Amino acid sequence: MNRLEVIVLIVISTFVADVHSESKTKLDKVNQMIEIMQVQKFYDKGIKSCVDSTLSAYYSPEKSFIKYGNYRGFKPSSKDWKKVNEIFGNYANSYCNRTSYSDLKNIYLKFFGEGLSEVDLQNWIDFTRTPSGRAFLNIQDDFGKAVNDFYSQRADDSKALDELNFELSRLAPRDPPDAFVGGAAQIILLFFGGTWIIMFYWLFVKNSLIRLFRYIRTKFGKQN
Repeated sequence: MNRLEVIVLIVISTFVADVHSESKTKLDKVNQMIEIMQVQKFYDKGIKSCVDSTLSAYYSPEKSFIKYGNYRGFKPSSKDWKKVNEIFGNYANSYCNRTSYSDLKNIYLKFFGEGLSEVDLQNWIDFTRTPSGRAFLNIQDDFGKAVNDFYSQRADDSKALDELNFELSRLAPRDPPDAFVGGAAQIILLFFGGTWIIMFYWLFVKNSLIRLFRYIRTKFGKQN
């Protein structure tokens, strides 16, 4: 290896070391930014808010029973009512935990790590240490709650809903209709059915028989 090759190798090695050092420092600053923004805290709050709002939503077992008198054929008196609520709770957790905190953090690392320079990150960190920066951080609780409520009400739940329907379909047959309702319906049908039979007999059969008897009496009466 000649002298020029040695010089080139030293320069390249120094550049790679500097890039690695800068990359590590930048990653540390992004992690510091994530910590200052309390991303995990808001993530955990968002999950809890999502689960709570789902469990009390209009389509939950309890709310559906209050409004419609049953939930997909189940009632609090059903033997599987407890299991229904358990399955719905699993659905709520599955729906609200579709993205883990690690997934969310990786988005922050990629987005801010690639979109901002190390100087930009440091300037932002310095800003959060000023009165204006601290004021900005102090309102994050309310802002984070508003955003979580917004998305929890509008997010697409088709996959989680499919899981809910599948689990409910595996339960025992649903409760039969109320005996009183069935009995009342039969009584009504019998009443109207009997009424129509009587009317038919009176209008057609009875009148026909009367005319037949009159004809026979007239015919044979004249012969006698």
